Amino acid sequence: MFPPGFSSQLTTALLDWLWRAWISFGVSGNGAGARSDRVIDPEALVLASSRWARHDPRLFDEILDWLCQYGHLIHLQRLKNLQRGGLGDSTVLSAIASVLVEHSPHAKWKSLVVKAGSFPSTQPLFLEAGEEVAFWGKPEPIFERHGLQRGRLELRQLSRPPDPCRAANLWLKLRALFGTSARAEILLHLLATGPATATEIARRSGYATRSVLLPLREMALSGHLCEPPRPVRIRPLRG
Repeated sequence: MFPPGFSSQLTTALLDWLWRAWISFGVSGNGAGARSDRVIDPEALVLASSRWARHDPRLFDEILDWLCQYGHLIHLQRLKNLQRGGLGDSTVLSAIASVLVEHSPHAKWKSLVVKAGSFPSTQPLFLEAGEEVAFWGKPEPIFERHGLQRGRLELRQLSRPPDPCRAANLWLKLRALFGTSARAEILLHLLATGPATATEIARRSGYATRSVLLPLREMALSGHLCEPPRPVRIRPLRG
């Protein structure tokens, strides 16, 4: 049995973590950012937010605001790979992607949009203490098409770019420098965890091993990445 108030305490803790992470990325909000001894995983953050940010309408809309400006830094294939493991809410993700398609230049998000008519009966988007939150006024048509009810969406455009000096933003910093590709992921894991094989990097990053192996071999030609030395076999001397 869970202790009384466990669910509300868990939700509060998760929302605090989400706020800290998104503030580090540049979302408009008050409070401290993420811990400096941790690196934020962008795709895991988006997936977690698709479930838990529904408990905080302001956070949810500030996330949408940030994604409309900097959603190009999110690696959608990696997000899909992680989602297959059961992370995130596919309906909410589709609605978020539709917002980005209509309100931002990030057309790549269209690959996450699910066709209309594929959603269950209409339900409120936002939740409070496990209960659905009703709304007044005109519904937001983008979310209504996804079977989610909420008031009209207003993007305030107050988000800032991720601060490259924050240690927690290293993942996005490398993507801004090298592009949203496997190369940035390889560098991140080598810097954060030390020497590793292509298989280990793929397992940690959510990529297929082949997607890591080929760029890793190319990067090794720079002379800055080294393969571990092969063991030397010593034959015994014979008299």
